[in-house]
Amino acid sequence: MPTTETKSTSAYQLPEVRIRLAEGPDTLYSHEQLSTPKDAAHIIGETLLKDMDREILVAVSLDTKLRPINYSIVSVGTLSESAAHPREILKSAVLSNASGLLLLHNHPSSDITPSAPDLQLTSRMREAGELMGIPLIDHIIVGGGNGTYYSMSEHDQLQSQGSSLIVGEKGSTYQVSRKEKVAALTDRLKSGVTNYLNGEKYMELLRMMGRFHRYSVNNTLLIAMQRPDASSVASYTTWKALHRQVNAGEKGIQILCPTPFKKTIENERLDPTSGLPVKDAAGNPVKDTVEHTYTGFRVGYVFDISQTSQIPGTEEIQLEPVRELLGSVPNYDDMIRAVSEIGSVPVRFQHIASAAKGYFSLSDQEIVIRPEMSELQTLKTLIHEEAHARLHNTKDIKGKNSTSDLFSREDKEMQAESIAFVVASSYGLDTSEYSFPYVGTWAGALEKLVPNLEIIRETACEMIGEIDMTLSQIQTDHIAEQAFLAEQETATSSRHISM
Repeated sequence: MPTTETKSTSAYQLPEVRIRLAEGPDTLYSHEQLSTPKDAAHIIGETLLKDMDREILVAVSLDTKLRPINYSIVSVGTLSESAAHPREILKSAVLSNASGLLLLHNHPSSDITPSAPDLQLTSRMREAGELMGIPLIDHIIVGGGNGTYYSMSEHDQLQSQGSSLIVGEKGSTYQVSRKEKVAALTDRLKSGVTNYLNGEKYMELLRMMGRFHRYSVNNTLLIAMQRPDASSVASYTTWKALHRQVNAGEKGIQILCPTPFKKTIENERLDPTSGLPVKDAAGNPVKDTVEHTYTGFRVGYVFDISQTSQIPGTEEIQLEPVRELLGSVPNYDDMIRAVSEIGSVPVRFQHIASAAKGYFSLSDQEIVIRPEMSELQTLKTLIHEEAHARLHNTKDIKGKNSTSDLFSREDKEMQAESIAFVVASSYGLDTSEYSFPYVGTWAGALEKLVPNLEIIRETACEMIGEIDMTLSQIQTDHIAEQAFLAEQETATSSRHISM
């Protein structure tokens, strides 16, 4: 019987391998510093990705100061997609001992709106980079050679749990770009005011104030310039709390968000009698530590409701009270009552001998309204005169000092009618046929409008809030009254039956 030789399986060989970077044949030259998303899109995007007929994904390794070390082309995809696994993307960064990673890819169609796969890749790379200690600093989409770009960092789509972007040693150039971003948005606001506030545009701004009366004039302008059709805006987290999800690929509306910060300084203590510095026993000036609060600004993003969708399986939450007071003002009596009750002075309806539709009497401290007008004209006039009573009364009203002497007659009429338009517009009432020529007559020159915008916004916002609360109370009164009448009717029916 032949013998069988048993082969050992316990021994094996494990060869050593050495992995190192190999430089490619191409080198990218530039006299400019790669310090902002715009620079990256211009230097790398325009050089490597311009006129490409398919999507190409480029990874740039960054050092501790977020300066580029090298770049690698990770993948070449199709006309609309470039797929790559995180391990392939991170490979060159790991081998380069990189402290940060920058991604760029192109959209041959020139539409730089991020697709769902773009957002998914960004999310995966942000998480993978955090695990590897190589944070994703930005993911930039460049257009097809037309100079446009979309930066995920500029749209705050790289932040996790409210944290800010990772910065390099001694400060990051991306930290500087955030300040530049705010400055650019402010410049855009300033340059856009004159172009935006012309004729119909001014009235469109007032409509925006009615819809977004909780926002400042500056942010109302920014919303109007970026998305004129916006109807209800909120932040990403607010929409999520309202059971709505921002649709993939939607571009946020940029606004300026105040960011208060405190700074501690030391001041020499001064003697209240002599005004000279107070010194201690050693002859050194005594200093007091004082904390001051300052307000800076950062760019924030909001989304219109049209950019969101209801989260499946959740109950829809009503955002605002439904306001459909159109035409003849179906809820007319309640609106007149509400505006009258929030008034600074009493309201009286009486025939007016002149052609005036209404007036605020300074001597009698009352508002008089012509009674025979249409519902819409009556309500608009009442709001107009209430604005006069609040802003242009020389007597102290509601504890507020009068500012009447600061305004010319043109300012006063422009303010009152603009406020009437904003308030009416917020309740779905269109008074443009009357308000447009009225404001135009008193404004005269465009530059007269701008200084009054904040006054118009603040007063309209105040009135809308008070009207909302009063309407709510009126509705409660109606319900209580109906319940009382129902009880009375039931009691009466019971008596008839017993008899």
